[in-house]
Parts: sequence; structure tokens; C-alpha cells
Amino acid sequence: MHIDQLDYFLHVVESGSINATANKYFMTQQAINASLKKLELEIGSPLLIRSHKGIELTPQGHIFAYYAQNILEKYEEMLRTLEVYEAENSDVVGNISIFTSSIFTEILLPKVCSDFMRIYPKTMVKVLEIPNTEILEYFFARYSKLCFLTTSSENLTALLSKNQNEKIKYLPLLEDEIVIVARPDNPLVKYKKINFNELEQIYVKENMHFSLYQTYPFNNSEVALTNALSTSNNPEIHKQFLSNNIITTYMPRMAFEMQFQPEGFIAIPSEGLQQVVHGMLYWDEATDEDNELIKKFVEFLKKHFENNYGKGQK
Repeated sequence: MHIDQLDYFLHVVESGSINATANKYFMTQQAINASLKKLELEIGSPLLIRSHKGIELTPQGHIFAYYAQNILEKYEEMLRTLEVYEAENSDVVGNISIFTSSIFTEILLPKVCSDFMRIYPKTMVKVLEIPNTEILEYFFARYSKLCFLTTSSENLTALLSKNQNEKIKYLPLLEDEIVIVARPDNPLVKYKKINFNELEQIYVKENMHFSLYQTYPFNNSEVALTNALSTSNNPEIHKQFLSNNIITTYMPRMAFEMQFQPEGFIAIPSEGLQQVVHGMLYWDEATDEDNELIKKFVEFLKKHFENNYGKGQK
């Protein structure tokens, strides 16, 4: 039995939905179901009743949920106590700036930074939103020693090969995919399924344009940057374009589900979706006066991500 299994189980109980739990932890419904079934096998008792009405607890499930909640609370208390102990016996000080163009700016970084500075009160962490088109240029020029980026593994490999430096490290956090977002009455909706590679011809035919949101340009970066109407980090700009029905917008599925889908925009069924990774680049130089602080923050971020978003990936 693992802590993750208890976390998934309790969220399913709280939300009454396997789908909602899968979305929270960026996993598939099949993976959550497999975790629950494995838990029931280990316990030797049925814990959940699944029906068209949703999820309900069995009598054994009520008992298990009570103790599972206590276990998780004690586990989290232990982690906090260990963090405080480590901080009290550490001399970590300094200031760091994080450049980001990622969805994590909203869902992850505020809490991570505030918790880190609370535990290490002699530190200051600043988060700066930087346009996708400039973030890597600033990072490689050392204006920032940490940056969050969403791009394909292939594109990242190519970018790093141009700036070969063994002191640059990469921490992948979550796999995702790029989706094409539009208004429900957009002309592209008439196509049952669009192939990414054929989109250029369709754009010309339909006299349409596109924008890029929270993803570094993929495939042919120069063409994407030249032709995109906007690469802004501000979602409202892309929503305005979408509302006027003059563009479609490429974005990570996570950004779509959190920021655009609730307002009625749709993801157009597409073939050959571009797989991307949300991750962090950082400088790891032993001679840098901020190196200990950077490594502490990276370690803290990794633990926070695993504890709050699970170790599974979509």
C-alpha cells in the first residue's frame, strides 16, 4: 500500500467521481481504477460501490476512509515537521527569480514559493512571467537561473544542443499534449478530425489564423513565431481573439481544461497531437553563490509536486 493510493481513494470519495480524481492528478481514469482495485485486493474487502449514480462507500469503505484520512494527516504532519527541522538547521539564504510562461504560474508556483519562503525565512523567491518567445533567450543569457517551460521533448533537445552546457539541468514534471481550441461555431469544427500536418492548407482555405498560448513554438519555430497573431501569456487576449472567431489557439490540454473549457470554448478533434512536457530548466554550478538555494528549491518543488499532484502522468 502506498500513500498515493490513499490520496486517490479519498479524493474519489470526496468528489464522488473517478474522472474528477483523474483530472486532479493528471492521470487516466483507467489508472485511477487500477489503483482502487489494487487497494481493495490488498485490503481484502470491497471499499466502493460503483453505479450510474456515482461512487458510494461500502461499510468496510467507511471504516477504511476514517483511518486513511488519519494516516494522510499524520503523514503530512510528519513532512511539515521534517521540513521545519531541516530549515531550522540550515543556513540557506538568498534571492532567486523564476522566469515562467507555464500554466504552473497559476496552479503551482504561488503555493510552492510561499511555503518555501515560510520554511526558509531568509530567502526571497520572485516569479516573473516572460513571453514564450523570450524565456529561453533570457535563461541562456543567465538573467534567470530557473525557468518553467512547456515544449516538446524533441524541441527541447534541439534547443539544449545549441547551448551545450553540462551545468544546465532539466526537471520534467508532467506530460501533456497540445490541443487546438476554438469557438463552437468555428469553421474548423465541420471537419470530423483534423491532422496537424494539414492545418496550414486548411487555414489558407478558411482564411483563418492562429495564436500560441503557454507553449514554446513546436516543429518549425520560426514559421510559428512569424505567423502567430499572438504568443501572449495573458489568456484574456486569446479568449478575445477566439470570441471574435478569427483564430484558433494552440495550448496545453491542462490550460484548456482549466481556463478555456469552462467558458464554452472547445478542443477540435485532431490527429497527430503534439506531445509536450511541462518542466523546469535550472543552472547547477557549484561555484555559484545561489547554488545551494537553487538546489533546495528544486528539491522542494519536486516533493511538493509529487505530494499535491501525484506521481502519475497522463
